[in-house]
Amino acid sequence: MALIKCPDCGESVSDSAPACPRCGWPSKAAKVPSAGAERMKAAGKIMVVVGFLGANAAGFAGMASGADHSQLVHVGSLLFVAGILTYFVGWVRN
Repeated sequence: MALIKCPDCGESVSDSAPACPRCGWPSKAAKVPSAGAERMKAAGKIMVVVGFLGANAAGFAGMASGADHSQLVHVGSLLFVAGILTYFVGWVRN
């Protein structure tokens, strides 16, 4: 752990500190969320909703008509699970 000079106020700051304690200048150690991780989380949320709604719609349509819509239910379920995984990967990368 080394001390560095704050580029804004000149105060000695630890290189592992997230910001200068005197002026609040963020250091390079401060974590900045990446845009890619935020996009992954948003895509995951959309996939979860679409997969959940698609699986339920296919299931209810199959029950109402008596036809076999099990393949559509499986596709919706896979999309739902893929959405959850995509969201968590984005969350971990953030």
